[in-house]
Amino acid sequence: MKNHFPFNFKSILLIFKYALILILLVCIPICIISFFDNRQAFYGFLFLEGIALLFIGLCQFLLKHLPENDFFSIRDGFLTILLVWGSAIFLGSIPFFIGIEGFYFIDAIFESTASWSTNGITLYGSEQLSFSLLLWRASLQWMGGFGIILLIISFVPSLVPKASNIFFFDKNSSNVQQINPSTQGTALRLFIIYSGLTVSLFFLLLLQHIPMQEAILLTLSTISTAGLNFHQGDVSSYSFFIQLTLLFFMIISSSNIYLLYFVLKMRWKLFIENDEIKWYFLIAALAIASTLSYRFISNEHLHLEDAFKVVFNLFSVISTTGFYIPDISLRYDLFMWFVFVILMAIGSTSASTAGGISLYRFIVLFRTIRSYVTSVFHPSSILKVSFNKKVLPTQTLFQILTFSTIYLILVCVSIILLTLSDIELQDAITLSVGFISNTGNILKTMMISYDFSSITAYQKILFSLLMFAGKMQIIPLLIIVSPVFWKK
Repeated sequence: MKNHFPFNFKSILLIFKYALILILLVCIPICIISFFDNRQAFYGFLFLEGIALLFIGLCQFLLKHLPENDFFSIRDGFLTILLVWGSAIFLGSIPFFIGIEGFYFIDAIFESTASWSTNGITLYGSEQLSFSLLLWRASLQWMGGFGIILLIISFVPSLVPKASNIFFFDKNSSNVQQINPSTQGTALRLFIIYSGLTVSLFFLLLLQHIPMQEAILLTLSTISTAGLNFHQGDVSSYSFFIQLTLLFFMIISSSNIYLLYFVLKMRWKLFIENDEIKWYFLIAALAIASTLSYRFISNEHLHLEDAFKVVFNLFSVISTTGFYIPDISLRYDLFMWFVFVILMAIGSTSASTAGGISLYRFIVLFRTIRSYVTSVFHPSSILKVSFNKKVLPTQTLFQILTFSTIYLILVCVSIILLTLSDIELQDAITLSVGFISNTGNILKTMMISYDFSSITAYQKILFSLLMFAGKMQIIPLLIIVSPVFWKK
């Protein structure tokens, strides 16, 4: 039967069905745990399972009656992204809404959006939540960090021809070599690396005598660069070696996962010569050197412990993990605050769990500006911008410039909206950049006067939209709401 619909709804629903199955499978063991530690949350998980099963059945019914269509366009891909991630946020909110007494629906949506966006900030003290709800948050963060669509592709080969058009969205490999000729082979290898990092960190934490429940929570939220623990992101109570372990895995998790594959294959040259990796450590080194020098000049009694605190917090911001060791200078020292906000905005490498503009875009943007300035003094020169020794096409430069412009506009609009709700300008800037980049709990240490315990419904909605926009990389949302997207 010929398809008269403007979209390939059959393929979209098929991917959506598998996303529901994935969420259901993750929910079942946590539901069992909740029966013993939070009966109210147990009912929430049961309700979620019922809704998921209902929608899976509805999808199965519709799939039998919708016409076949082998063509899966980029437009179908964007609609799939919106449907899968939007539904994931809605379903993820149900246990929070039912399981936490006094929680409004917008509170639950905030928690779920933060979870899927790998943002460790929570409206409810993490030390007061039951383990089942914390495990639910951490599990959503872990899936959100890897990418729910990428998880599906890893294990359902039949979806690859349909989902390959949106494969780039969850893990962009445009700036490195492909690690496998097939999309499914690439996705599966990335999943093995992601899982291997998770298992490695978990056992390392157990060896350092971290209780199992806390080790699970720390592992899932570190690998996903979400930064959630029993102390709302504060790691000062852990030993130096545990902090060092978390620091190492924050750096690894915020590195390009394709490059990690090449490292495991002993192809070190691809890792060492990659522009993003060079800039990652160059920016980190400059930030560490400048902040430590500033602290040394400002305070003659700078101890090794203070230096480590600065290094840990800097890498936490670069990786957008959000774990922190309390440091009052982040709040009241304008220079330290400025450095941290800039690092939040830039973020880490592409194809990682970190948020922000990404180093790939930042490097290309910087080199584009440099080339333009050069062309002013040498009008006859041809404007060329390269990355990893390859000249980038004009279309790529245009896309990056567009993204950066929209990112800046969104930050400015957010700052204005926050200042209108009586938030100080410095706090408004921190919150805007932090939530778009999904940086997490370290934001709390950078606030001058804003208190998350007094967050309003208006701010919850705005922060949820910023987190979602940051996770979706902004552009897909603009494309979906444009009238031309819906024209046949």
